[in-house]
Amino acid sequence: MKTKIIASLVVLGLAFSVLMFMFVTGCGVTSGGGTVSNPRLYVSDYTNGSVIIINPSTLTIVGSIELPGATTPKWMAIHPNGKKVYVADEGAYALYIVNTNTNNVTSLEVCTGPRGMAFNSDGTKLFVAQSSWDVSIVDATNDTFNDDPGVTTIYGFGDNNNGICFNPTFGEKIYVVSRDISSANAKVYISSAEAGSTPTFEAVPYSYDVVTGPSGHSVYVSTHDGGTYKIISLEASTLTLSASFDVSSNGARNIALSPDGNYIYATICDYSYIDYLNLNNGSVGAINVVSGGPLSNYNLEQLTFSPDGSKLFAVNNGVSPNQVVVIDTASKTWTGVATMPAGADCFGIVYKP
Repeated sequence: MKTKIIASLVVLGLAFSVLMFMFVTGCGVTSGGGTVSNPRLYVSDYTNGSVIIINPSTLTIVGSIELPGATTPKWMAIHPNGKKVYVADEGAYALYIVNTNTNNVTSLEVCTGPRGMAFNSDGTKLFVAQSSWDVSIVDATNDTFNDDPGVTTIYGFGDNNNGICFNPTFGEKIYVVSRDISSANAKVYISSAEAGSTPTFEAVPYSYDVVTGPSGHSVYVSTHDGGTYKIISLEASTLTLSASFDVSSNGARNIALSPDGNYIYATICDYSYIDYLNLNNGSVGAINVVSGGPLSNYNLEQLTFSPDGSKLFAVNNGVSPNQVVVIDTASKTWTGVATMPAGADCFGIVYKP
């Protein structure tokens, strides 16, 4: 009888161990003391001063995070290690930093009107394009910023600065787009990624956003407004024009390089297309994000990719309620939308693995 009891306890213990293993692996905990895999999309809502959290697999909202004191939080960036999301609040002159493990929020005061952001290669510095004249260099290890021209600020950029990217190929450079709609006198600036550097520029009418190409030898600039509906390729070290590519009506807005380095994707504001430039052959295609044809109220903003590049997610704030549009990058077709809460006005988006 005693032997049977012991045997039963052993069986129960094994069953419990199997259940616990299934539970742990089902929650995405990797073996060997790894980290929890919990993919999420973070979307900025500038009307309500918050960040909306979406499950990218089910396209359902799983939470929201209030950004205390926020006024217009729009542009977003995620740290290379995936542990922090940065939200630039142009109206509050602040960055909000969201811990992706806990969703706790801290804030950091920077200079006037922060917009686009870009990390250096190892994630120790965050370059923040200000709406007027300068770029702030944030210590992304300790999340600190001290407005010191010789240490943390690069002056000499244009007015209405917008997009920014980092390029390590030529001794660490940053590129900033200065957008001037009224006079078409927009410029793309290049600068050393060191405080106190002197930027130089090339005039690119109606420029909006900028991204580094896969090899670092080219940068790509989107143009918006004014009838110049193009993606422009510039030689990265000199900013000389290499090529230009026509895109859909109303111009390219926010752009991003696919994880495999083969495509530049661009959201087409006020149109229902996401265009893609094939960097291998120079061809341009368009993805219709609605089944009934182009709609004038599709206002497509920032975009992001899943880590494997199979999915692209783009914010659409031209409809009510707002949406996140999902694109299958292999078939170049839209596969669905995530519907945002009523009253939300969304702009930025990042993918947390």
